[in-house]
Amino acid sequence: MNTNTTAEDVNLYVLKVAGTARRIIPKNMSLGIGYLLEYDQEITLEAGDKIQGDSTTAIKTDFVISGVENA
Repeated sequence: MNTNTTAEDVNLYVLKVAGTARRIIPKNMSLGIGYLLEYDQEITLEAGDKIQGDSTTAIKTDFVISGVENA
């Protein structure tokens, strides 16, 4: 969610424990003032894998990541 008074460019990546970060949305995706990006593609993570995000102004962008664990 962009909480800034200007548009923010956002990026999301999956970083596998034994690899490099892989982009999962278009590079520098523009997120308008007050807009929310919802990414609903299923991503399977193994132990040690990470989801990473960045934006133009990190303190003005809120990231919420949720999921479920399968046994």
